[in-house]
Amino acid sequence: MGINRWWYAAIVVMCAQLAGCDAMKGLMGKETEEEETDTEVDKDKGEDEEPKAKTKGLDAEDNDKEIVAQVKGVLACEWGQFGFSFKCEAFKQWNEKRDLKGKDETFVNFLEDEREQVRFLGASAIAFHGDAYRNKDELAKRVVEAAKAESNVVVAPPMGNAVGRINGKGTKTQDELKNLASSHKLVELRRNVVGSLLLENKELYDFVKGLAKTDKDESVRVEATRSLVFGTPEGQESTSCAFWLDLLGDASQEVAGTAASGLSIFRPFRDNGCVNQFDAMLTKIEGFAKAGTVKNFQLASSLHNVHRHSGATEDHKKKALAVAKTLVENKSNEGFPRARALAFIGEVDPGAKAYAQRFKNDDDFSVKRQAEDIIAGKGFKATPEETRVSTKPVPGKVEPAKTEPTSQPTSQPTAQPTAKPTSAPSGVRIPIFKPKQ
Repeated sequence: MGINRWWYAAIVVMCAQLAGCDAMKGLMGKETEEEETDTEVDKDKGEDEEPKAKTKGLDAEDNDKEIVAQVKGVLACEWGQFGFSFKCEAFKQWNEKRDLKGKDETFVNFLEDEREQVRFLGASAIAFHGDAYRNKDELAKRVVEAAKAESNVVVAPPMGNAVGRINGKGTKTQDELKNLASSHKLVELRRNVVGSLLLENKELYDFVKGLAKTDKDESVRVEATRSLVFGTPEGQESTSCAFWLDLLGDASQEVAGTAASGLSIFRPFRDNGCVNQFDAMLTKIEGFAKAGTVKNFQLASSLHNVHRHSGATEDHKKKALAVAKTLVENKSNEGFPRARALAFIGEVDPGAKAYAQRFKNDDDFSVKRQAEDIIAGKGFKATPEETRVSTKPVPGKVEPAKTEPTSQPTSQPTAQPTAKPTSAPSGVRIPIFKPKQ
């Protein structure tokens, strides 16, 4: 009987223990199921609330909403191989805007858009209106990266202009700016980087001179040569004058003509420009005129520039006029520079009408027409090219070039076609350059 009681008690304890184990197992199983259920809910919730990919370009969330609305209107305009059509009213209005200062972040966003139209508008606007991006590291580096990636020839000019205005030393992008200027795949971009580089990066003076002397592309050499007019650092004026005089003998007359222009119009406030080089310059141009090898009109217009230079002596003026006559009279020289030299004579020589009679039946139409205008006493205006090389460029303005279809608007740069009259064909009337007072 005692044994049976103990056995019964053992069975009860074992059952209680087993019941407890099963209960614990059941409880643990329930908690595990709840954990799995919670994990699945969290997973589903995470999938539902996955953050959206950050928008960029025109759709960037931090863009100026008013600017975005205006740009969307411009995007409805016709876009062709030369950019937006000036016939579109929305583009006209955008191009005339003056209240775009302080919008650098928005315009930098535009540079990252996949559409070349948006990049073009952003680059043009920031090149002309931008300021903060030039010295702000993050913005400057984004502009540099956009320029590296650019592959559209219409966007390239304003993009190059914009990136060239960055303070390379201050934003630690100087090496990248040099690479863009010397080796970017688009010469249209390189040319415009070079044209604006010295406005903010005087320490790259020697680098730009090197491009003017040895770059593989003639148009880049021309732009580098021209950029010294307003990019020469203080204390380097005589260096630039000597450099231009050396380039006057360059095998490329595009480069030589641009150098002559630099010599004749350079008038820094600190001294009298390149007056000390005038005698040597006039002698060189006289040699070209006698040899009948003058092809670039700037060799002729530089004679006029010397004549009206405030530091020119009477001997300089007389020599410039005499060289102009030599250039006109030698018909082996091309018609465009001959006509430009004749226009100079028509303005400054009291005997110009009688002199022009000799050329009223000239074989070259442009010379013939210029002679007729002088005889008739007609007035003249500056050619687009002379206006461009003889007045200080607007920061951010896209400069035209041989193969680059651009225009010269009053505010922002565009991509409309503009000819570059360096060695113009026969039949072009040559107006006289009248300097601003």
